[in-house]
Amino acid sequence: MVEPVYFLTFRTYGTWLHGDPRGSVDREHRDFGEPRIERDDGLLRRRRAVMKNAPFVLDTAAKRQAVDTSIRRTCGLRQWDLLALNVRSNHVHVVVGAESPEEKVLADLKAWATRALRDAGLADQSADVWSHHGSTRVLTTDSAVAGAILYTLFEQGPPLV
Repeated sequence: MVEPVYFLTFRTYGTWLHGDPRGSVDREHRDFGEPRIERDDGLLRRRRAVMKNAPFVLDTAAKRQAVDTSIRRTCGLRQWDLLALNVRSNHVHVVVGAESPEEKVLADLKAWATRALRDAGLADQSADVWSHHGSTRVLTTDSAVAGAILYTLFEQGPPLV
């Protein structure tokens, strides 16, 4: 296993905004296990009002497959150790070992997945596909890696790809 290992999660654009009833995270509420930002209908309305385009949803098998294939290809080209991947309708989970910083891994995966979607005609050229940033957890123990892999592969519902 290449170290470090990262557990990355990134959402599609506009599908889970601050103020959402499910709660959300921001710069002040982002540590694992810390309480989320609570429901705030006013904040949710303000966030929707400033969106540049409609929410982007991976609502077809073709979109999800394009993202899946792109992430697998990017990991292979970068020689990153892809340990688990699950592409859902509004988010992606990746467990990956890489010698690159987690921010670069996240940015590269999102950028190449966006390009794959656009090249396949599955996303508008100017539309945002992903929300800003994402979750980047560094996994420091074998049990944490195993837990992230299990969560990614088996605790997200039936496979969509």
